[in-house]
Amino acid sequence: MNLKTLILSSLLILFITGCGKNDAESITPTQIEKEPEATIPVINNLSKEYLFTGDELIIIGDNFNQTDFQTKVFVNDTVIEPSSLSSTEIKLILETEKTGPSQIAVEVDGKLSEVAYFYALKKGWNQLTLDGNVELKKAIVLDNDDDIYVLGDLLSGASSWSNRLFKISPSAESFISTQVANVMNGSISNFEIDSITGNAAVTNGYNLQLFKNKFETEKNKYLAAALEDPGSGQGMNIIIDENQVFYSNNMFTYGYSSDFGGTYEKKYTDWLLRPEGAGGAKYYGSIRSIKKAPSDGKIYGTGVYRKGWKYGEPDTNLIMRSDDYQNWEVIDSVTVNSERTLYQGKFFDTDLILTIDAEGNLLRSSDLAKTWSTVYPNIKRFYMRTQDEWYAISTENKVISTIDAGQTWTTELEFEETDVISYINFSQTKIVVSGYGFLFIKYE
Repeated sequence: MNLKTLILSSLLILFITGCGKNDAESITPTQIEKEPEATIPVINNLSKEYLFTGDELIIIGDNFNQTDFQTKVFVNDTVIEPSSLSSTEIKLILETEKTGPSQIAVEVDGKLSEVAYFYALKKGWNQLTLDGNVELKKAIVLDNDDDIYVLGDLLSGASSWSNRLFKISPSAESFISTQVANVMNGSISNFEIDSITGNAAVTNGYNLQLFKNKFETEKNKYLAAALEDPGSGQGMNIIIDENQVFYSNNMFTYGYSSDFGGTYEKKYTDWLLRPEGAGGAKYYGSIRSIKKAPSDGKIYGTGVYRKGWKYGEPDTNLIMRSDDYQNWEVIDSVTVNSERTLYQGKFFDTDLILTIDAEGNLLRSSDLAKTWSTVYPNIKRFYMRTQDEWYAISTENKVISTIDAGQTWTTELEFEETDVISYINFSQTKIVVSGYGFLFIKYE
């Protein structure tokens, strides 16, 4: 073997030996990077259980803002862009056409939170979702109070309640009816609340029960009209004038307290009654509407004096006036009122009395019911909010309104012919229409 062949053989052996070496420490494995995965977002609570379209809603929770992942907020299956976003808080402006019970959820890269619930309202009219079948006879709304106070019947299978006082409160899923405790439930015929003081009164036509703090604290209970008292058991008007309270059974029997139940006096207007005779007891007349006049601060009562039953003469207006709810003077009992229009009349001020005639025409008097002018036809009932703003229920079962004392009218709500509209009430910023099985509220 020559030198050249020896060198080549040696190099070949070294090459083969080097290629066959298997040193584990010399091999670095290839790392496969795992794709990042989002964490499921969690909603702990919402800043409000109910709110209006355009209001800010704050969602409190965890895992809302995660690096490299997009966050979406769904309101009733519609994506809403947050105004601010952090890991634990989302702020957004509620924008939804749907009102009533609503839901919200947060999604991060396809990972969806559990749904949270809230109740969406809008400025204007809302039909409230109630938690039971209710026949509402009267509803009252107050400013700075989300609750609605109602007199009505709760019809829910075996648990049915009649003539009860309820508080309807908003929640995330419906407006919940709660019976007001410690009230003469089962026989209530009327109630009132003073929006300034929170003083409240309830009656069943015989008893008058007074409360502080919107039925939270019972003050006193009086036998307002005993069985033997004139007009007992009839509809009772209640006026709460801050700490003054006045009630009247068409002025046959009436009572007054200047200190909301601390002292109390009951009186009678016997001359309104006909003594019992062969035909039984008959009423000569009655005061149907009582209110303090904004113009002079005096209290006025308006009604009808049925002279035909006593003297064989035509019926006349009956208008009374008082400075203090206690001492009353008759200022008119001679103006002939053959159609008894003041039975339906409502006094607002000395230059504004409204009534409805037998043909359903809305009439107005500006001279304490001496003369009348026709305002609008086809009216069943009416309610006065201010000197110029009135609401009415038409014969077509529509709720209509005017803000210019009856010159022009606007349709607010339309109902089926069979729907029973029971009452309309106002606060400074709300209007409520109650009826059998429904409750509408307008937020202004």
